[in-house]
Amino acid sequence: AFNLNENVACSERLEGDLQTHPIPEIMEIFGLKKIDILKMRVNHLENDTFAASNLSFLEVTRCVAFTASSESGREIICEALDKHGFTHFNAGKLTICINKNLI
Repeated sequence: AFNLNENVACSERLEGDLQTHPIPEIMEIFGLKKIDILKMRVNHLENDTFAASNLSFLEVTRCVAFTASSESGREIICEALDKHGFTHFNAGKLTICINKNLI
């Protein structure tokens, strides 16, 4: 599993004993230079997650698909992605964002 908030230590455990890692760390561990599709489900932490995180990985991410807990949460995520060159559209509850810089 991954987290966007680098303030969460890698050794910190979540419910169900699931270990999380920041996305940039996962990319480094596996030698990834780009992300083609990133699917996320964000539950009520949109503002904290996208306001305080290192989102530099978005520069090499082609597509982000996510579900948010509310319309205001969706707007927070879309605003953050817009700053990194993404355009977005809705497909039911799923929001799909495409990085215009990587098309």
